[in-house]
This record gives sequence, C-alpha cells and structure tokens, in this order.
Amino acid sequence: LATLATGQTISYTDHDDGYYQKGRAQNFVGGTGVVTDSRTNLMWQDNKIVKIKLKNHKLNLDIDENINGTYILKELLFGVDDEVTLEINGINYGFDYATYFDNKEDITVKNAELRVKNEFMKTGNIEIKNSIQTLDDHLKVNLLYLFKDIYFSSKKDTLELDDVSFELNIDNLDKEGTTQLNKVYTQVVLNQAQGYQKMLQEATKKIINKGFNIDLKTSLNNFTLQNIDLKHLEFSLHSKLEKNNYDLGDNRLINLITANGYVKLNKKDFKNILKQDRSLQQFFKFAKEDGDNLIFEYKFENNKLYINDKEIK
Repeated sequence: LATLATGQTISYTDHDDGYYQKGRAQNFVGGTGVVTDSRTNLMWQDNKIVKIKLKNHKLNLDIDENINGTYILKELLFGVDDEVTLEINGINYGFDYATYFDNKEDITVKNAELRVKNEFMKTGNIEIKNSIQTLDDHLKVNLLYLFKDIYFSSKKDTLELDDVSFELNIDNLDKEGTTQLNKVYTQVVLNQAQGYQKMLQEATKKIINKGFNIDLKTSLNNFTLQNIDLKHLEFSLHSKLEKNNYDLGDNRLINLITANGYVKLNKKDFKNILKQDRSLQQFFKFAKEDGDNLIFEYKFENNKLYINDKEIK
C-alpha cells in the first residue's frame, strides 16, 4: 500500500509535507450514509445535518441548600436531514433538587409534533410531575403523567386519543436497596457490570424484605386504534407487601401481598373488547352496572382473587 498524502498543499517551512507533496492523494466516496476511503477501503458513518432553533428561552437558577429554578422555552425546532423533525410550541420546566433521592420536577410541554420518516405523532399539552422524598430509612415516590390530544400515524396504524393520565405513588421503599439498585443500573449502562447479578439480587431482597405500598391510578378517554374503540376506561390499584424475611422466589411471599381496586369502562367498550378476545366473556357475569358503565371491583388477599365479592377460581 502506497503512502497516502497528508493533504497539505502549502509549505510553511522547508521540508514539511507541503514542500514535498509526496504520497497518493486521498479519495473519499459518499453515499447511503457511509463515507469510504477508496485508497484504504476504510469506512466512516456520514455526518447528518442537524438543525436546532430555540426561541425566547430563559433559565432562572437559584443555588442555596438546594438547586432549584425554572427553564422556559417558547419554541423549539429540531431536525436531522429530512428524516427527523420535532416542533414544540412551549416548554416550562420547574425543578428543586437537593439530592438524588430528594427532588421535585414539574414539566409542561405544549403542542409537540414529531415526524420520523413515515411516522408522525402530535400531542396537545403534556404535564409531568415527579418527586422523590427521603423519610428516615425509606423513600416516597410520586409520579404523574398527563397527555392530551394524541395522534399517531404510520403506514400500518393510526391512533387517536383525547387524553390519558397515569399516577403512581410508592411509599416505604427501602433506601439502601434502591441506592444499590441504582448503582447496578449505572454499571450496566457504563458496561462495567461484573458481578451485577449478585448485587441485583441483594438490592431486590432488601426492597422486598422491608415491604412497600403502591397506589396506581390511570384513565383514558376516546381511544381509537384499528378495530378497537374505547370511550372511557379507569383503573385503580392499591397494593401492599408486608415486611418479611423471605428470600426471593419464596412461595410464601404471595401470602403477604394484598391488593384492591377497580376497573370501570363503558358497556359498548366492553362489547368491542369481547370482539377481540372472547375469553373475557366469563368476567361479564361479575360486573356491576352503573348507568352506561360496568364496574369490576377486585380484591386479592391470602392468595385468592375476588371480583365484586365473588371468588375467582
């Protein structure tokens, strides 16, 4: 293989590369996202053209005992060639950060549109509220997500949804086990995860042994996807795992779990679901009617499931 020229054509001092002009000229060929050096056959990924436009953005920051402030953005335009485009008509991000396990954030996104090749998605308002609190030796986690006016289309599917909400609260979460679990995750991401399985088991055992409480609520309105139409759906769950000394995989753990909540949906929605899965017909006899809606109140205790006070066997 002949020596390649460096590409320097101007001489800045005697006997430099520009003085001798030795070697074969480099020759690069582009196409299909790859640049190839035809002299050496070495290849590199072709750089994409990235465009970013920010309009009327401002950061208010206060650093005292905590790091807190707000970031406001009126308009965001982002694009990668003609393959990806993102437009957002407003972002408001509030945050209060003391430590990794003591922080709050409040995010609002207005009118976002994302296009990736032949797929397109847009939303109205997005609201996100997250917080983590340290209380003695345990953590309290609160998550709230609200999406409005969602539309998604691709070559195969079209999805429409007026709004969907998701709220999750976890209490009495073991701090030491959660901290260890976070370290395992970080090591996996950084590809430094030697012996991570043992650490993962130890962290999970600490969390399970301490026990915890979970409250979950979710709802959606006017959901359409292919042959599925749902006018309204609500789901709630309250679950508790008692404090214990059991190992992972111990069958006795199931007896320490209690759960209760309800599922509420429109009668017509239930009929549409049955068209997709007839096996759900068996649950219709357990339903309580409430106007145009069906309600399924459920309870799980002592390894037994009840729907509207009737045991499911």
